[in-house]
Amino acid sequence: MSESSHSEPPSPEVTRGYPEEFSSFREYMDYRLHQAWLRKCAQPEYQPVQKLSREHLRYYNPRPRLLQYGIPITASDLIAYADKKHLWPKGKLDRIDGQYFAFENCVNYLSDLLDWPLELRSVYSVKHKMVLALYANYELRQMVQAEEDDVLNIIREELGVSGTPMWYYDIIDYDDNWLRLDDPPKVPETDINASGKEPTPSDSPTSSQEEDRH
Repeated sequence: MSESSHSEPPSPEVTRGYPEEFSSFREYMDYRLHQAWLRKCAQPEYQPVQKLSREHLRYYNPRPRLLQYGIPITASDLIAYADKKHLWPKGKLDRIDGQYFAFENCVNYLSDLLDWPLELRSVYSVKHKMVLALYANYELRQMVQAEEDDVLNIIREELGVSGTPMWYYDIIDYDDNWLRLDDPPKVPETDINASGKEPTPSDSPTSSQEEDRH
């Protein structure tokens, strides 16, 4: 009798193509993709930062990676806020489309309330999927610290969240979005000297000065 006749039958995992703890191959692949996403988010180069460095600023780096400054929130936070403020869209929509428009309505409502354009952005993070962003590192507009503190406190109170704002890496990289620009970067408004002229290399801000902005 040949040796092959005594071999063990193939495991269910081999015959089905996925482990038995999963109900379908789709569920198994979703799990694997999610685990790969978490591993990527856990890498040092994708960790959120409290302050920007020179490599994050277009004044020093023409094409820095895109970061968003904001408070982490969840879909549950926005669903609860849409219920509280009656911001669900009218008409018959499926669950995904209904949530999309409700989330958009929440962001628009808060932007009007604060008189500041907010954005809901997907970011790299092991703990968080989204942030309510005040601004990105490609933008020159920023608030003074007192105004920013007031805005953040209102957002926390309105949404019932307590997150700390940080700079998160956007899942859209500069090579894939409209922010990829070939023009020379503009000098930030805070770097215009008293005469109204652009600074020369000798009086350009140091990296420590830029980092202190956030």
